[in-house]
Amino acid sequence: MAELYKRSRSPYFQARLRIGDKIERVSTGQRTRGEAQTWADNEEAKRNFLIVNAEDLTLIEASEKFFAERTDLKPTTVALYKGNLVNILRILGDFPMKTLDEDRLGHYVQSRKDMRTTRGPAIRKDLAFLSTLYTHARHWPGGPKTNPLKEFSRKGIPDSKKDKTWLRPQEFERLLSVCRHEYQRLFVTLAVHTGLRKSELFKLRWDQIDMDERLITIGNIDVNETKSGKSRMVPLSDVAFDTLRRTPRAQREGWVFLNRATGKPYTTLKKFWLRARRDAKLTGVKIHHMRHTFASWNAMRGVREKVIQDMLGHSTSSMTHRYAHTSIDELFAAAKVFSANTLGAHRAPDSAEEQEEGTEESVDFSEGKDGAALPAKAADPQIHNLVL
Repeated sequence: MAELYKRSRSPYFQARLRIGDKIERVSTGQRTRGEAQTWADNEEAKRNFLIVNAEDLTLIEASEKFFAERTDLKPTTVALYKGNLVNILRILGDFPMKTLDEDRLGHYVQSRKDMRTTRGPAIRKDLAFLSTLYTHARHWPGGPKTNPLKEFSRKGIPDSKKDKTWLRPQEFERLLSVCRHEYQRLFVTLAVHTGLRKSELFKLRWDQIDMDERLITIGNIDVNETKSGKSRMVPLSDVAFDTLRRTPRAQREGWVFLNRATGKPYTTLKKFWLRARRDAKLTGVKIHHMRHTFASWNAMRGVREKVIQDMLGHSTSSMTHRYAHTSIDELFAAAKVFSANTLGAHRAPDSAEEQEEGTEESVDFSEGKDGAALPAKAADPQIHNLVL
């Protein structure tokens, strides 16, 4: 008989199942002891019945092998994947990969949905990681022959809200109007007019910006790697160029967005963004939506999808093989189209003195007393040290 116990922050009974000569901890997904005991006993019997041999690959074993082989993954991606793994282990425990079926996937989804702090997109990300793991594990000794996630329906799992993923021009103007510092305005302007990722903007250096050619080069400098691992050139629209030109020449070196309190580039603008979003009355808008805005505005002006893809740095294996590289001339044409009829009020300074001298105001994203950036979250510990 399975042993039941309670966890302080969970409304469900937990169970210790004896599977072969091992003990596995799982969430029963049941609130009453009777229902929890019935479910746990049935699950224990089912898992023991499905045990084939000691060579069967388990979830933890597959995860360790996956992370050991995928050395190409960025640290942030590894941290996210390990977070997904923690979520799965806390409900399903460790199990032979061959034994996962639709019923157990359904139990996992329902258990996650019953948690008040869990939203649909988070569940979908867990399932996406699990599907990726199964795709790799199919080719390993003792691994599953099929990927059960391929046929599993996700219709009942809420997806990300798609009704507010880009800004209208008047909303963007409101956001600019509440920026308290020139460099805050610069960040918002570049985010919308170049489509650069937040991480790419934080790591942007002045030597990557060619003001004569009106180009930003991303990914060919060690400190500024792209998400896809490939370099790309992003042309500057008139608005982006004019905003950059306001920076005094004496300050055009090193990091574009330097935290002067630490001497390092900023890693967060949480305080600034929350305040600016509130003042501009843009509820729910995220920084990443600036990138969506860039793509949406270009698409609405008739820029070819492949051109937008190249400027954003999007790539998949299928796109890489199916499309040819876009010429730099076409990228410039897209930047010109993007500038047309877009925020005409934000033109270059009128006077030559303003153009050359700019402002001496220092960058300040934190809006705190010390101007220090908030520390980034640490990655999860190794898999065997995870608390199930």
